[in-house]
Amino acid sequence: MRFVVVVGLPYSGCAHQSRRNTGRILGMGCERNGHRMDIQGYGSGTTSINSADPLVLIDGAVGELDRVNPNDVESISVIKDASAAAVYGARAAFGVILITTKSGSAQDGKATVRYSGRLGWQAPTTTTDYETTGYWSVYTVNTFWRAKNGTNYVDYTDYDMQQLLARVNDKTENPDRPWVVEDTRNGRRQWVYYGNYDWWHMMYNDRRPTQQHSISLSGGTKDVKYLVSGAYDYQKGILNMNPDIYRKYNLRSKIDFTINRYATLSNNTSFYGSQYTFQGNGSIDDTIGYSGRHALACFPMKNPDGSWLYGTPYLNYKVGNGRHIMLGEGSHRNVNRTNDFSNTTRLVITPVKQLSLTGDFTYRLYQTRNTHRSNNLFYREYPDGPLLSYATGAGLNKLSESVNTRNYYSANVFANYEDTFGEAHHVTGVVGFNYERMYLKNVSAAGQNLTSTSLDDLDLVGQNAEGEVLTEVGGGQSEYALAGFFGRVNYDYKGRYLFEASGRYDGSSRFAAGSRWGFFPSGSVGWRISEEPFFKPLSGYVDNLKLRASFGSLGNQNVSSYYTYMRLISVSDFAGFTFGEGSSMAKYATLGAPVASDLTWETSEQWDFGFDLTMLKNRLNITVDGYVRNTLNMLTDGVKLPLLRAAVYIAAGLSTISN
Repeated sequence: MRFVVVVGLPYSGCAHQSRRNTGRILGMGCERNGHRMDIQGYGSGTTSINSADPLVLIDGAVGELDRVNPNDVESISVIKDASAAAVYGARAAFGVILITTKSGSAQDGKATVRYSGRLGWQAPTTTTDYETTGYWSVYTVNTFWRAKNGTNYVDYTDYDMQQLLARVNDKTENPDRPWVVEDTRNGRRQWVYYGNYDWWHMMYNDRRPTQQHSISLSGGTKDVKYLVSGAYDYQKGILNMNPDIYRKYNLRSKIDFTINRYATLSNNTSFYGSQYTFQGNGSIDDTIGYSGRHALACFPMKNPDGSWLYGTPYLNYKVGNGRHIMLGEGSHRNVNRTNDFSNTTRLVITPVKQLSLTGDFTYRLYQTRNTHRSNNLFYREYPDGPLLSYATGAGLNKLSESVNTRNYYSANVFANYEDTFGEAHHVTGVVGFNYERMYLKNVSAAGQNLTSTSLDDLDLVGQNAEGEVLTEVGGGQSEYALAGFFGRVNYDYKGRYLFEASGRYDGSSRFAAGSRWGFFPSGSVGWRISEEPFFKPLSGYVDNLKLRASFGSLGNQNVSSYYTYMRLISVSDFAGFTFGEGSSMAKYATLGAPVASDLTWETSEQWDFGFDLTMLKNRLNITVDGYVRNTLNMLTDGVKLPLLRAAVYIAAGLSTISN
């Protein structure tokens, strides 16, 4: 059992829609890692061992919250109650976030233009005042290293430590006390490093400019309404040398036609595009994580002759893992692109006042295209030594490209009924059918030994020293489909006593034919005390007070695979064996572990009770929830099967989580 208390308070603006509404929308939270968003009390690991992300619907179509222009948003609501979420189907088991975007309005044919812009800077919220004196960085690390290993981490003599101490207060290099000294040791000319370098601020920026611009054009007549909007976001990243840049583009077009007194037609088109260009070995996390390793304050980035510092005889490790060389040379180029196009066309027919028939179709094309280039890292270790290169691992001359494409189709047909009898009994109902299909396709390619260090194209892949052309290809494709019948009936008496019953009958291609369908009923009751006659003396202070209780069951089909009920065959490479096939590794296949034949829907059952309180003319909103949630039939390892030399587990829906 859990209790959740949420108080709505004002929140300042933000470029990302999920973080903008954290603390502003009741029950909504955001985790910065990957822009992940969840509903309080429904996070991954607390309610299911499988995916537990909320369903995000933008104008009724599945979408991503952070791909919406914040200035296009009319309203956001969060549905946590299992009974209320039941009508939204197979992906609503962990809550629903409903986003409604702005539409055009009748203005006698006049157009309204709106612009908003924002310029500013971003800064870290934690201190970046790291150790910048060579003496204390070496002394501290050596002390702990010697206590554990019996040797020094930096192989400096007592004389070297005295030289570092003599420079401990030098904020800049003093000509009388140079930070790099050339000396002859063990018969070899060497550079000895006595500096006070600020590696963090040499690598990263504390103040990063950002700007957002948004413009919209809206208007219409009684029969035709339109809205067209666009937005551009620019953010300069944390990297100091060859800065990383993030750009985001939004376009939206909404148009509504009144065909006649019985029918309306609307179309909603949106486009999202982003591009992130950065230097490093594949990710910013890698750069930040590795750049601080072995980069003590005594070491500079470059030697006096202008060559990069990577290896030194005083250290058994490589300075900064070479990440400063990647950033400084601009040799490790990365571009991550994302495009998301969506179009929804909806027809609404109202034959009588109480009844409306709706049909809509959505097509969504979502694609990511990533390019990653790496090059050899060149450095010098001794003043009279040759220019060396690191040409393996992160220093490999290699280009990788990948394209991931998602094609999504969705259709909905439903009927709404609403009427009031005797000015007291209000009844609404909905019944309908939903169908979704997703096609996923991945393609990747890579090649080594490109003939150009500045151009990134797979057509430039050359040969290695043995005359081999080293290339890699990869791919994969999947698809799944969902279908569901749903219905809901609501009744209230004078807005005081509320009753609701709903149910869904859902089918998913992720399960075998005999276990594909499941029925998930829900119901709720509520009492709006603020509508009672005896509550009128408090109506000037309390706008709304409602007690509620509900039971809901929802299915979750987001298990570990799109083909969970099948034993899959995996194809892998024999490491180091070509069998006369050139540079291509020989292949072998393995059969996956057995699976249970009756694997079916993971089911979430939730009892919910709580109250909603609104006061001070809707300035203060308080929501208190208590719930008992059981997640049943989660996919996990089941019965252990002994084999000749090992043991395997049958995958089965046996696990349960209770909250």
